[in-house]
Amino acid sequence: MANKRRGSALLRWLLCLGLPVGALLALFHTGFYERIGRWPFGIGAEEVSAYASIFDLRANDARPANAAAWAISTGQHTSKKKRKKQSDADWRSAFFNAEVYSDSVEVRRMMDVEGGWEVRFPKDNYFKAQRRMLLLPVNSSTQRQEEARVFARFLKLHTPEREAVRVSIDGNEADYVAEEHIDEVFLDKRGYADAVVFSQGFNAMHPERLRPDTDKDSALAEEIIAKEQAVMQGTGDLSDHIDLDAAAAWLIMCDIEERRDLIMDEAVFAYDRAAGRIVPLYRTQRNIDEWRSAGIPVANLFSALLARADFRERLEKMRAKMIEPYSLPTGLMRAFQEPVDLHWLAQTLPDPNASSMQANDDVGTPIGNTLADIGERLGATVSGDTLSFVRGKYNIADDVITPPGTTVILGKGTRWFIAPGKRVEVNGTLIMNGTGPNPVFIRPSGDGPHGGITVNGTDSSRCIINGLQMSGGGSKEGMLVFRNTDVVMSKCILNGSPRALVSIQKGAVEVSGCAFIRTSGDGLRLTNCTGKVEACNFQGSTGQANGDGLVIMGGKLVVGECGVRDQPGTGLLATSGADVTATDVQVAGCGTGVGASDGAQLRLDRCTISNNALGLRGLRTQQHRKGGTITVVGCTIESNGKERELDDVSRVVEEPEN
Repeated sequence: MANKRRGSALLRWLLCLGLPVGALLALFHTGFYERIGRWPFGIGAEEVSAYASIFDLRANDARPANAAAWAISTGQHTSKKKRKKQSDADWRSAFFNAEVYSDSVEVRRMMDVEGGWEVRFPKDNYFKAQRRMLLLPVNSSTQRQEEARVFARFLKLHTPEREAVRVSIDGNEADYVAEEHIDEVFLDKRGYADAVVFSQGFNAMHPERLRPDTDKDSALAEEIIAKEQAVMQGTGDLSDHIDLDAAAAWLIMCDIEERRDLIMDEAVFAYDRAAGRIVPLYRTQRNIDEWRSAGIPVANLFSALLARADFRERLEKMRAKMIEPYSLPTGLMRAFQEPVDLHWLAQTLPDPNASSMQANDDVGTPIGNTLADIGERLGATVSGDTLSFVRGKYNIADDVITPPGTTVILGKGTRWFIAPGKRVEVNGTLIMNGTGPNPVFIRPSGDGPHGGITVNGTDSSRCIINGLQMSGGGSKEGMLVFRNTDVVMSKCILNGSPRALVSIQKGAVEVSGCAFIRTSGDGLRLTNCTGKVEACNFQGSTGQANGDGLVIMGGKLVVGECGVRDQPGTGLLATSGADVTATDVQVAGCGTGVGASDGAQLRLDRCTISNNALGLRGLRTQQHRKGGTITVVGCTIESNGKERELDDVSRVVEEPEN
């Protein structure tokens, strides 16, 4: 009897101890314990953390049971010696096996992550729609980084995809996080078909990192710098220069994760050339045990934004959405709010107080900063923010760059003669009021092409171009370039340019009755536009290299009653997810008559595609993209060297005419 009482008592003691311990193990094992500190029990965060260290038995660096198994074979000794500099010479050949993928790749060790690897896949055989991938060793911060990525995606920041994998590298097996590399492929998949990646530092002790660092040409870096200057000076609508929501989300994530490395090292951005905007990107921290503490931030994009009350209000509204479920640390933003001016503006941006900007090989010497100065030098009339040119001849011997918000008007009979290599940049609205008898003429003033005209608009800008006859020039983007503005263009003749004739980037367009002839580049290039192109003619020449007639990249367009002839490239090309309906279009004598690529949907209704080397072409230009779809309704496709050419992801759909 006594033995039974002792056994019963022992069982009660075991239950009394076991149930609470089991409950605590279950609670802390799920991770739900992170909310206890906010419950009204008088339990603080330190106590919660202390109990978690005992009862949370999860291994933070453990991989999921269903993690993929990959293998990399380099055939060489994989030394862990850290290099001081990394270049293409560091890449080595290897063989990569993963799931159903097997191919030769290139690999190299990462500079900023101990034990990390970069993998570069062949251009014609991407893996998981990625050209490059990072393999980051699993460590104690892996789980926290994954939680931070969830926050970042909630804030609609663009962040790399990540997954846990088990990788054998030359027989050495370990757990890694496979992270998507931030490059142009990364941006393209997120809807930025015409964007580039650049990095930039803020640390005063590292002035060599204060300039935008991009693999592209130096003119692009200058374009980014001009956008940064506009943000820092608060000129124009800031949303036209930088993605304000992404900037606010970036700062919140910087605070949440206490990212001293982003302040003291370098941050990553995208520059969306179609919209002319800087987009902050967010990636996980590389070396968690190292960060450069020396120095303080110089004046930069974020310090300029934090100085504005409207931006701080935007940031606090965004932060308020996360305060309810999560308790966020604060304090790091103060580092951006009190930066040093130092030599940031002097070394990387044009001096805003100077009457003229420093000359360089890309942009020449602009004429003044004010409309009054420009008007006086060119003999134009200035009224408020409007610069007007009446009938007559005007010689433009230097670059002309107008202040933001300017309206430039060219009246009928206006003739501009632009010196070789010089350009006109209108930051606002451009209006040309040419007529049939009295067109607006724009020509080079000497031997060699001029630099063309670029218009940087805003979401409310509307440019009207009537009766323009322009030739003999162009920048890398085109002879006449419109960014972020609506464009109405009629009865214009554009010809004789070594570049694209007209490029319109992001806006509503109405182009009618225009001729695009004799160019070494494209005739009309529309990027992320909506609207229509009708009654236009595109005429190539035998001397062209590979110019296309009408190129539509993204957006939604209607094309009607147009003729395209003798383009050595493609007569009508839809790409980058464009949605195009073409009706009564004649395409003849081109290298390729009609093409659709990279997810574009092109519908041909009662069109004639004849006497081209190739009639229809569908393809994808990179492995991660979709193919093109061409729908044919009541069309005549005849006398082409070859009727169609399709890759394995593109198609031609034939529908009966209604």
